[in-house]
Amino acid sequence: MRVKWDGCARVVAVNVGYRVNVHRWDPEAQRCTPRSFHGARRVPAAEINSEVDRYEETAQKALQECGKSPTEAEFREALNAALGRSQARKTGVFEAFDAFVAEREERNRWTYRTVQKMQGLRNHLKAFRPALSWEDLDEAGLYAFVTYLRGLTRVNKASPAGVTNIKDTTVEKNISALRWFLTWADRHGLLRSAEYKDFRPKLQKMDKPVIFLEWDELMTLLNFELEDEAMRKVRDVFCFCAFTSLRYSDVYALRWADVFADHIKVTTQKTDDALVIELNDYSQEILGRYVDEAYPDDKVFPVLSNQKMNVRLKELMKTCGFSRLVRVSEFQNGERVDRLVPKWQLITTHAARRTFISNALMMGIPPNVVMRWTGHSDYDSMKPYIAIADAVRAKEMEKFNRP
Repeated sequence: MRVKWDGCARVVAVNVGYRVNVHRWDPEAQRCTPRSFHGARRVPAAEINSEVDRYEETAQKALQECGKSPTEAEFREALNAALGRSQARKTGVFEAFDAFVAEREERNRWTYRTVQKMQGLRNHLKAFRPALSWEDLDEAGLYAFVTYLRGLTRVNKASPAGVTNIKDTTVEKNISALRWFLTWADRHGLLRSAEYKDFRPKLQKMDKPVIFLEWDELMTLLNFELEDEAMRKVRDVFCFCAFTSLRYSDVYALRWADVFADHIKVTTQKTDDALVIELNDYSQEILGRYVDEAYPDDKVFPVLSNQKMNVRLKELMKTCGFSRLVRVSEFQNGERVDRLVPKWQLITTHAARRTFISNALMMGIPPNVVMRWTGHSDYDSMKPYIAIADAVRAKEMEKFNRP
């Protein structure tokens, strides 16, 4: 926001703290268009425009209270006071971090897992510098924090030493979360430096292999004879997701009120997207096994915690014989580490969603149709799956070259 007075001789620029694509900005109204949003967390246009309104109204009042012709410094001081920034600067980093998490948790309806990740970041910051101040969060301080993170270790039984450095991708996730907090802090007038905006540490990362069950593997899993009833239920939940594209959080919350004759309706826990997903023969069959069951809160499935599900899934996939070795490459403290891992060790609840997407595309279902089921908003997130489908089609085409 630019505030001008004295015939535009005096100008003060103020960062409101949001960013949207230029084609989502109305230059006449000087507001976001209805379908715009800020960042990966998708802060909606209504929230952004509300903050712009607040800044505009506050700036007008501050300019009036300053008198006829204040200096830029006088106006900025009055504006900061009106916005609550002067008092805010007395707030400590960790106190502000707690306020940020509490506000975002309520406003964005964060999941428990997201809150845990942010608490993990807070713990890292506390261990990095127990008396961390706003002055420490300049470019030099941020680079020092990256160095600290890259020096951390994690338990790794596959390593001869029993531990390894944490992955550069983990460092990147922590820095991304920290940048999110700093953007909030900047908007509230807490930061002394805006160097975080251009802070992009060089972290090496590899494209992760997309772990999913191919169609024959999915059929093997679906039809595998299991004596353990608890394991059968884990299998059913995974397969239902693999035939509907549901995330773990959505199948956990699925209730019979969401189930209709030929489709299900869900509002996703992660993005609040309202989706209609048609049922196929496989998902219908799995649902039929639970029609006469009764679980708390009218839930369709007895879904375990994500952690317990992942442990059981690995047991299940190993039992099914999914032991093909998969190369996993990652960077630890700047050094590339390659490992060959049995496929069953890499299967998690999210592999079910990847299984749906990958097999749907390989069947020739158009990406835009798949995206209507999955709730993906852009093709970028679909590129890894499209690449898999293209590779399969190319391999099939080679059959024409054989006599």
